[in-house]
Amino acid sequence: MSLVQKSGEISQPEMTRLCSRLAQKLKEEHRFKDAAAIFFEYLDSAEDAADALVQGQVWTEARRVIARSGREDLFGNGKLPVNAALFVVDFQRMTFQRLTLFPECEVTGNH
Repeated sequence: MSLVQKSGEISQPEMTRLCSRLAQKLKEEHRFKDAAAIFFEYLDSAEDAADALVQGQVWTEARRVIARSGREDLFGNGKLPVNAALFVVDFQRMTFQRLTLFPECEVTGNH
């Protein structure tokens, strides 16, 4: 897609619309990982990417997208479905383990 965009044959707003339509179509076809890749890489939307992955129950990839984007707030926005509760607990467990193994990475309220 970026080659088409770089060639100047399509404007940025049109590219965004096309990517959005494609991602939605992929979700309809239950191709959640593909949809998430478009949301995350081309539309810069970690929230939509995580939503697609959770909908497809692709927990590991959803956890990666959330961690990579630094959007841990997505857990508290009410958009994760109830069946994602174990995913949230697993993510919290991994965060605790990371802080236990690497205490120098501890997050404090002082910035």
